[in-house]
Amino acid sequence: MIQQIPVINPEVLDKRLRIIEQGIEDLKNLNSKIPKSEWLSLDEFKEATGIKSHYYIQKMQQVAKKKGDSFASKILGKKMFIHEKEVQRFFDGFYQV
Repeated sequence: MIQQIPVINPEVLDKRLRIIEQGIEDLKNLNSKIPKSEWLSLDEFKEATGIKSHYYIQKMQQVAKKKGDSFASKILGKKMFIHEKEVQRFFDGFYQV
């Protein structure tokens, strides 16, 4: 008994390959957009401040908002980056309620 192998339409295959290639290019561009000096990754920020929980970072954002200021952070892709000035503000006691 001979099994028939389904034939993939070349146009569909080409479209799927273009989508994959675009995804790869987007990832390459994301890496080039990552801030270099003044922005710390979430892990670097936690290490610098000694914070263990993401919950505390959310509380810091709320405190800054209540004080009429903003918490300098941005999200690129799925990664969060926090400006280095927030480390100094943390140690200056800005986020104590």
